[in-house]
Amino acid sequence: MRVRVRQDASLLRELSFPIDPERYFDFSADEGLEVTDERVTWFVPASGGELRYTVRIDHLRDPARYDARVTSRWALFRGEDLFPPARTRRLRESEGRFTLRFRVPPEWEVLSAYPPRRDGGLTVRNPGRAFSQPQGWFLAGEVRTLREDVAGMEVTVGSPEGDPFRDRDLMALLRWIAPELQAIVPELPDRLLVVGADDPMWRGGLSGPRSLYVHSDRPLLDKDWTSPVLHELMHVVMRARSRGGADWIVEGLAEYYSLELLRRSGTIGAANHASAIANFEARGREVESLAGDHSAGATTARAVVVFHELDGVLRDASQGRRSLDDLVRALAEDPEATHPERFRVLVDSILGASMDSFWRRWAPSLLAP
Repeated sequence: MRVRVRQDASLLRELSFPIDPERYFDFSADEGLEVTDERVTWFVPASGGELRYTVRIDHLRDPARYDARVTSRWALFRGEDLFPPARTRRLRESEGRFTLRFRVPPEWEVLSAYPPRRDGGLTVRNPGRAFSQPQGWFLAGEVRTLREDVAGMEVTVGSPEGDPFRDRDLMALLRWIAPELQAIVPELPDRLLVVGADDPMWRGGLSGPRSLYVHSDRPLLDKDWTSPVLHELMHVVMRARSRGGADWIVEGLAEYYSLELLRRSGTIGAANHASAIANFEARGREVESLAGDHSAGATTARAVVVFHELDGVLRDASQGRRSLDDLVRALAEDPEATHPERFRVLVDSILGASMDSFWRRWAPSLLAP
């Protein structure tokens, strides 16, 4: 990796980021470099300069499955894998322009959610950040791609050449549910990258800014009538982040709407929808508290039931003028509002009345001090 800074005055003065020394190593710079076992600090020369280091891309998410992988034919990873989040010290009100370039074999293609430049680079913009860390999924190599416009999004679906990834079926699903998705979140991302790969990649789904990954073996519609792809897509469009032990809010909404998009689009009927909700009720019945930093399994199932009930309460109390859709749109505008205190205020503001009685019954941990 090379981080090259061009400036004619001392605007960017310091770049500092944490490292895992087993994954990031061989640091060097023109001058001004300090490296410890946990952190790298680069005092950027006034006229600019270059920071260099090596990244080990391969990363195991569990003992046998990778969430980042490079082979002789392809590489699948997130931008965050290459560039850790950095702190900067810079001249106030200064701004940077960021271009990302890859050097790859001539037969390789690089897929990302960033717009390409005419010179072959990628324009990286992360508004509000002094250092525009490249984020989201990247797939490079000998790849198979599909590209279509879906509800105003430039959608690219990609996988390694020869992989069993069901790209055409996935694109058809996105086109089918797109009108319902846009009715929930009108401001969809301008670009969306969906990538997939078979073993030894992790057998699940993972979202990132304007991008998502799903293993080739994951079904478009699961046996419980939810969709792993639509679950990750809801993470992308909501952009909500888990705060204050409220991961159940983020995961529960994504799972609930993966089912709801299928119902509203007519992909599944009322009987299967009711069966799915009953299944979630059974799976989450023994959950005593939703609070926690990582929601999965029974906790997420319980969260789906809570949001199903909340949607009904909002619709009934407002004579149909308000619904859970209003909550999703609000979180898309303010991704930090999942913190329990802010979340309660947000739900109250949607209805125009206190929802504490609902939370006492369905999620008392949300009311805990």
